[in-house]
Amino acid sequence: MLVCSAGLVAGQGREPVWLKVEAENFTVLSALNEKATAAWAGEFSLFLGTLKRFITFDSRRLPPITIVLFARDRDFAPYRVVGANGKPLTEIAGFFSRRETWAVAGLAGTSSQDVRRIIFHEGVHWLFSAYQRPNPVWVEEGVAEVFSTFAFARKKMSWGSGIEEHAFALQMGPFIPLERLMYLDKATMFHGGGHPVGMLYAQSWAFAHYLLFGQHSLPKDALDTYLKLYHSAIHPDEAFKRAFGTTYAEMQKRLEAYVHGGKYLIFEAPLPDSAPFPVSRAEPVEVQIGLARLAVASQRLALAREHAEAAVAVLPEDPRGYEMLGIVHDEAGDPAASELAYRAALDRGSKDFRSTFRLGLALQLGAAGKLTAEDARAASRYYQLSINLHPYQPDAYRNLAGLAPLLAAPTPEDKRFLDLGLRLFPDDGMITLGLAVLARKTGQFDEAMALVAQVIEQENRHDRATREFANALDREWSYQHVIERMQRAAQEKRYADAVRYADEAMAMTFAGSYRSQLMRQRRDFQALEHFEAARRALESADHADARRLADAIIASEASNSIKASARQILEHLNRSGRNVRPPPNP
Repeated sequence: MLVCSAGLVAGQGREPVWLKVEAENFTVLSALNEKATAAWAGEFSLFLGTLKRFITFDSRRLPPITIVLFARDRDFAPYRVVGANGKPLTEIAGFFSRRETWAVAGLAGTSSQDVRRIIFHEGVHWLFSAYQRPNPVWVEEGVAEVFSTFAFARKKMSWGSGIEEHAFALQMGPFIPLERLMYLDKATMFHGGGHPVGMLYAQSWAFAHYLLFGQHSLPKDALDTYLKLYHSAIHPDEAFKRAFGTTYAEMQKRLEAYVHGGKYLIFEAPLPDSAPFPVSRAEPVEVQIGLARLAVASQRLALAREHAEAAVAVLPEDPRGYEMLGIVHDEAGDPAASELAYRAALDRGSKDFRSTFRLGLALQLGAAGKLTAEDARAASRYYQLSINLHPYQPDAYRNLAGLAPLLAAPTPEDKRFLDLGLRLFPDDGMITLGLAVLARKTGQFDEAMALVAQVIEQENRHDRATREFANALDREWSYQHVIERMQRAAQEKRYADAVRYADEAMAMTFAGSYRSQLMRQRRDFQALEHFEAARRALESADHADARRLADAIIASEASNSIKASARQILEHLNRSGRNVRPPPNP
């Protein structure tokens, strides 16, 4: 997110002295003075504390955030986001970026209200990123706009004040039907999709404001209840009705009346008594890593690499510099260099889960479709180590699931890790399919097929790769099951049963090579059934029937080995001595 600068802080013409504040969920690296640094950290902490009253989230899932405060605009300039024309956006005074495992914000000075609003707005998104499932876009953007107005004045903090541009858009109208707003995706929100972008944000803000602060009979936790219901198995329309106790049309009337009333309740609370955050000198390696993250976020990868290499130079035996260097090489699309960096980090005792995860990924991707069972086992160990360091990473579980078909001998540990993944991410179909593969490999066919069926039945919840994998397993295992039944019957010389099993299978949805193989197997089993009947006919001296059956086998499309045995029967019949023993079963 980008914001326009207004009033940057002038600085002295010397290299900054970097200070640090360590809080529970965030770190501040600051080139401001000690007082300003402590004040900024305290304000952000109070902002987060206020949000916790309204947003339920699991702090263990939050990616740690580093906030870099520059005292001078010219110090921030090298980290500015580059526009479509390849030139730095000089009007940008701050930005915020999130990765799956970390987040970073950079600000040029702290006096701009626009900068404060955008950082608070993105702070809400940061908290929402702790949810294991995506939230409705209107909720995230609406709540983020409501709390972007968090402010301090006269020993009080406040939030919920009106936003002029949103109020103007709402007065101009027309309103978007709530039923439409509830289903907006990000692309529509950011690009309009037939509606003015300003109106989409304005109405999301107004509806969130109404639910959180409006004067109505709804429970104060109605929005939180809606999110819980939305993430359950019920339909979103039913979630809306249960949480808000009314229809879309009726709620639309209430919202329009609220907006046209022109009054937006502002919440105020006294500043709580709290000790100022302790401020310390930042270690050079911490500064270099923070600046490297900022450069990665703005895609200044050459600068990011300089900072990462500087971190390595400052403390060569510290794994953090190598971890950061691995991230930079990942962003630059250089997997060989990133693998070397992550190995160097592990050699120095890295406890960052990314190192082991990326080494597992390097093995998995580097095989180019020719991963051996030994490599699959080595990659799975890396993922398991990564999960032990940080359990809340769905990609590690998904990749483990993807390796399951290649594991020669699944272990109880393999299942334990995927069971954990499914508990943390219960809607992830790929993890479910990994457990299905393990069940199949350990002889639990019915359980395996039930898990696959579960994913197929809920295909609208899963991505294309998961759906295709589920359908492929269903076809392959169903085919294998039929073949196994047919082969058992054939081993027991129950060829008629084997033919019947083949007919039942071909009546199903098998197509392509599966159907061709079934037809070939059926022909052979039918020929073997005729061959056994021919043998019995020979033994009972019914030579005419034996000849008829042997001729039928030779005229069929049975395999050459079966036809060769049928020809031996004819040779017996053509000889004068008919007391020769019939040929053996092919």
